[in-house]
Amino acid sequence: MQRKWSIPGVTMVSVAVLTAGLSLADEDEGPLHKLMEKVNAKSTAIKKAVRTPVAYKKAQAKDEIVKNGEELLKLAKEARELSKEGVKKAKEVKDPEKKWFELMDALIAQTEKFVAVAGNSETKQKDASSAFRVVSQRCTDCHNIFRIEEEDKF
Repeated sequence: MQRKWSIPGVTMVSVAVLTAGLSLADEDEGPLHKLMEKVNAKSTAIKKAVRTPVAYKKAQAKDEIVKNGEELLKLAKEARELSKEGVKKAKEVKDPEKKWFELMDALIAQTEKFVAVAGNSETKQKDASSAFRVVSQRCTDCHNIFRIEEEDKF
């Protein structure tokens, strides 16, 4: 009878060890990764706020768009200073640090423009959405060079 319970017991222990190992591997991310998670949260909040005219009116009344935009701007400035970590994954780029600063400066400039547009009470949802689309494109430009997905090792 003890044999019958040993296999499920060993299975449960091995699954627990595997799960703990995977969760420890996730914590091995650097400060840039943690910062980019915050950027993603703010960016998602802005996207939801400018998606429709109704959502835009609600967010504009609570001043959420400007607050999130200013926070996104602050995070972009912080990310600019993390160039040493950011350029680690760059492939086929001459002078990756220079490119990092170029792209981050473009992101910061577009985010400042977006905050100015969103801060104007006369701005329509369509205009705010268009302004944020440009900010999103600056993010994509940087990710295309510096966020190279790792190849499968299997």
